[in-house]
Amino acid sequence: MAVVNQLRSGDIEGAAAAIKRDPAGHHVELIGMLGYYQAEAASDDATALRPALQTMELAAPYMTEPQLTLGIADAHLRLGDRVKARALVQTVLDASPGMEQAVTLLKRIDG
Repeated sequence: MAVVNQLRSGDIEGAAAAIKRDPAGHHVELIGMLGYYQAEAASDDATALRPALQTMELAAPYMTEPQLTLGIADAHLRLGDRVKARALVQTVLDASPGMEQAVTLLKRIDG
């Protein structure tokens, strides 16, 4: 979890490089889950949501879990970036057509 502290201190590139060097040594799934649940707790508080989004995005390249991608999309939506949110949901739907959670989020985006 040291890379999360590194990320939170502003060294985004350093944290990403550390995980890229040794993804298995950094509990990437735990990092992704941490960001996901922090985003859930942040609600619409942008100050709390941005670091949670960064944490999820740090883990995303190493996780194939669609829930994480949808969590990232939802965070982008709550921060006002509908275009990014829609693109992320579409990637999930391309891989898992008809996935209920993705369809529901897409309706919120397009609503």
